[in-house]
Amino acid sequence: MLCAADRVVELPAGRVLELFEELALGIELTHIREPELLESYSVSAASVQAYDLHWLSLGAEARGERKLAVRHVAESMRLASETGAEYVVTVPGYGEHTAGAEERCRRSYAELQPLAVELGVTVLIEPLSPKRSTLFPSLRQAAELCRELGEGFGVLADTMHVLDCGEVPEAVIPPVEEVREVHLRGAEDTPPGRGCGVDFGRVLSEDVLPCIEYSARGEEELRSAVSYLRSVLF
Repeated sequence: MLCAADRVVELPAGRVLELFEELALGIELTHIREPELLESYSVSAASVQAYDLHWLSLGAEARGERKLAVRHVAESMRLASETGAEYVVTVPGYGEHTAGAEERCRRSYAELQPLAVELGVTVLIEPLSPKRSTLFPSLRQAAELCRELGEGFGVLADTMHVLDCGEVPEAVIPPVEEVREVHLRGAEDTPPGRGCGVDFGRVLSEDVLPCIEYSARGEEELRSAVSYLRSVLF
């Protein structure tokens, strides 16, 4: 099981890695970007978030912004290769987009495909739900985009975003064959646990990577989330 490091605990990087080591968690790198730091801990990186896509869009109308977004994903792909991570997590872009954004986004991902194949990493596309984006906002659309792009791409499903779409995560995520990783959390970005409205034990299909991700709280909330998920997932 993974955890998106800096998203869940606001601690210095070394303490985050100590905590993940203690809890036997793998890591989805967000703000920690130093491969040499990982070498001091028995914490393996399985995915890397292209975190600057919180404010850069792969479907941006402005050419300069789109180029920066593509460059950031490429840098994240190289970091994934360097740290042994298999996946790079991307979002097409937050907010409302102008006409032509879908085609611009397709071109951005297509530009990245040769590097994905060269490095042997998979670029995951995470749909953000219509509450947060007008660009490929559903699992179905993200899966269709992955099929169009071909080799080097997959889908990341997020239980909160699926809930935002008014859908049931355990009903709609497992049938999507392109899903490679799932972010586990409740509605309103809460830690996964009882009362979240998600049957987490039924969300994952075979060979799909579980990852805890929610807005930063304390260590005890993370310990509780890990304990709960291990009781229902394994």
